[in-house]
Amino acid sequence: MPYCRKSCHKPSHRQSCSFPCCWKLDGTWETVGDTKNSTGIHKTYKKVVLCTVPLRDGSHDMFVSGFEQYKVLDDGTGHDAVGTATKTDTEYLSGLYVANTRELHLVETKENGIYQGSVDRNGTMTLIFLQSGQKHVVGILKLRKTSPSTEGCIP
Repeated sequence: MPYCRKSCHKPSHRQSCSFPCCWKLDGTWETVGDTKNSTGIHKTYKKVVLCTVPLRDGSHDMFVSGFEQYKVLDDGTGHDAVGTATKTDTEYLSGLYVANTRELHLVETKENGIYQGSVDRNGTMTLIFLQSGQKHVVGILKLRKTSPSTEGCIP
């Protein structure tokens, strides 16, 4: 289990712990929402799996890695890393979590997408997604944690 305040690791303290413990970030997050890309606005399912590793500076900040899978649910398409139209794809992510502000900063490792956002005290992760270029994509994702599973995530 990644490092954070020891009291937050005790199940009896997790609900009352006000510190943004890392255990809230690790896991599977999902949403359905609108995404605007170079082909229009489309309803899209997103699944984000994240796992964390503590920075070695003794802070509660974390390195974050994981992946995001999407599926376009309407008649539109997204695109893969080489620009081929597709209804579904997987993007690998790397980034940082700043514990005191609950800020999350992620980049796609094979494309130029950037995610910036935060996790609120109610457990909603809000991420703004920006990808520039000819195959641009923008969106605001409001994800809810659906599982503690980090299967497939390589820290």
